[in-house]
Amino acid sequence: IPCKRPENILDGQFDPDPRDKYYVGSVVIYRCKTDFSLIGNSTITCITTEDGRNGKWNLPAPECKNVKCDRPKVENGKLINLPKPSYTYNEAISFECNSGYSAVGSLHIKCGANSSWVPAIPECVIDNCTSPVLPPHSTLKEDIPKEGYPVGTVLTYHCISGYEYIPGIKASITCLNTSKWSEISSLCQGKKCPAPIIQYGKTDADDDDDDIRLGGNVTFSCVYGYRLVGEATLKCILKDGKVDWNREFPVCEHIPCKRPENILDGQFDPDPRDEYYVGSVVIYRCKTDFSLIGNSTITCITTEDGRNGKWNLPAPECK
Repeated sequence: IPCKRPENILDGQFDPDPRDKYYVGSVVIYRCKTDFSLIGNSTITCITTEDGRNGKWNLPAPECKNVKCDRPKVENGKLINLPKPSYTYNEAISFECNSGYSAVGSLHIKCGANSSWVPAIPECVIDNCTSPVLPPHSTLKEDIPKEGYPVGTVLTYHCISGYEYIPGIKASITCLNTSKWSEISSLCQGKKCPAPIIQYGKTDADDDDDDIRLGGNVTFSCVYGYRLVGEATLKCILKDGKVDWNREFPVCEHIPCKRPENILDGQFDPDPRDEYYVGSVVIYRCKTDFSLIGNSTITCITTEDGRNGKWNLPAPECK
């Protein structure tokens, strides 16, 4: 199966078959004149068409072009290869940026068929850090954050109202030559509320040294024999620019018992103020010639709900 004679090309040629006849399987090699570059494939082959009845060339004929790319210049960068005044087709060169600068585009380029560099000549731009992400509860000391900061810039944070620096943590960041900020995760913590202490009381924060900070809660309860008057749970908030509790502390009130019952032909030793609270002990005695039936001693204890007082035993009798 024959193929048409290969196409002649400007400023180039191919080695013809001795009989200048070409069949399926024939291979033709193109070459260009001096100072011309071959664009495309230098070798084409005669193959069959899809129906298998005719021949065709597998690729179009190449072109011969006088390709010349001038040596590029990159501000704030330098050429790694041995410099030349100009470069021919497909010659590759590489650049590197000066310290403190980063490449925009590829640092490796080739001379293209149109006498231009592919991809485009890169730029070396000064390294910048973008506007930093603020750690929680902090702000920058400068009034208006910028979109970018040059390498070496140091920025200082301060904590917003109600917060303070965490001890031992540096309050500044630096724009590194990687165009990233030095790391800082946590910087500010809530200030402490006044110590939650009430007489005869305890809190659920006792195991944490009562270290309650802005946003935290504390719940009060009373020791045995006392009952809580007021709201049990308080929140540490920012109030008038100061960290304080959202309401007054509750108080622990001593739980009272009713006055002990008087008994016939007997008596008990009354409290000097005639007031009786959980823990109070009363001792009964009978008149001469009378016997005490029951327990001589009764004690004021709390009821099951812990809110009220009651005597642990009934008053005795004198008979």
